[in-house]
Amino acid sequence: MLFGNDGYVVGTTLNTGYLMTSGIDITSSYNFGIGKLGKIDLDLVGTYLAKLVTEPLPGLGSYDCKGLYGYTCGEPSPTWRHQLRTTWEIPGPNKPTVSLAWRYFGSVKLSSLSDQTAFDGLTPSIYNRKIKAYNYFDLASTITFANKLTLRAGVNNLFDKDPPAIAQGILASFGNGNTYPGVYDPLGRTIFVGATVEF
Repeated sequence: MLFGNDGYVVGTTLNTGYLMTSGIDITSSYNFGIGKLGKIDLDLVGTYLAKLVTEPLPGLGSYDCKGLYGYTCGEPSPTWRHQLRTTWEIPGPNKPTVSLAWRYFGSVKLSSLSDQTAFDGLTPSIYNRKIKAYNYFDLASTITFANKLTLRAGVNNLFDKDPPAIAQGILASFGNGNTYPGVYDPLGRTIFVGATVEF
């Protein structure tokens, strides 16, 4: 980026490498009746990461951040992650529902521990060598009165699971508050209530 004599910025097009991501996204739904007890709905959204390849500059080599995090790779990129929501639709005039969501993030290891040649020369850290797989569970319920008033309530991060604590030097510019809030839940257990009224 160049700065002209008149104070204007000249941003020319530069060939600065590439970022290539490949994988498989899975979405599926299934429901079945449980007799007089109502119906069960299952909804799954999952992602299998096959490659996350970066070449910062042409000709300087590339690296794959699949299953890695930290230093060069930044935020964790697990091979598999998903959300599975199970909803119980209870028979009755008020249409009550209870749902449990399972959020899963696969394990990742520190990028400096990878055997890729692009990471040669990085000093392996004795801290945070691996972030184990994380499981979060969210519980929610709804009920409707006279088709006019719908009440909602729930608990996110039901078991109050703490996010992984990451050393500041590893986070660099990719994290905040000694963790990765864009991936893990930094707030702990949260409770919510809400209502919708139709006139």
